[in-house]
Amino acid sequence: MSLNFSPVYLVFLIFLASCGDPAEQQANREKLIEGLDDHKIKKVTEEQILSAAYQHGNRIIDLLDSLYGDSLYRASMSRLQLDSLNGVMNHQGFKLVTLATPLAELSEYELALFEAYQYSAQQGQTLNQNVQSIGDQYLLYTHPMVREKEFLGMWSFLLSRKTLIRNL
Repeated sequence: MSLNFSPVYLVFLIFLASCGDPAEQQANREKLIEGLDDHKIKKVTEEQILSAAYQHGNRIIDLLDSLYGDSLYRASMSRLQLDSLNGVMNHQGFKLVTLATPLAELSEYELALFEAYQYSAQQGQTLNQNVQSIGDQYLLYTHPMVREKEFLGMWSFLLSRKTLIRNL
């Protein structure tokens, strides 16, 4: 027994097979549009980037405080926990710098900021978070840890300039 397909049915089957799932095509179109938005040229000022860095850094610190509370400040976190935070937060160089941290482990920027925080705390000044530009690709965000007016250390991590701009 042979199957005889008329050319009309054959063309129809080929057309039907090439169309694919309409829902899948819509999802692909949406992904393409999102991808195009990422590649648009954006004009942003340095102030906008710094503001975004402060906001993003503050959200991370708030999240850490809500997850860990004072347990972070009582004892230094292990390297395993910091590596885990680096992975989850998708940032580089997540560090909890305490008074017990060997100064050789700090970059020149981190060391300068750590010493400035210590000095300001000894002078009774208010300590605030800080953002420093590190080359063309990263911003260093630091946040002092203070409990009952005593300086305990600082959080330090790098924020990607590219990611901050994309999110603006």
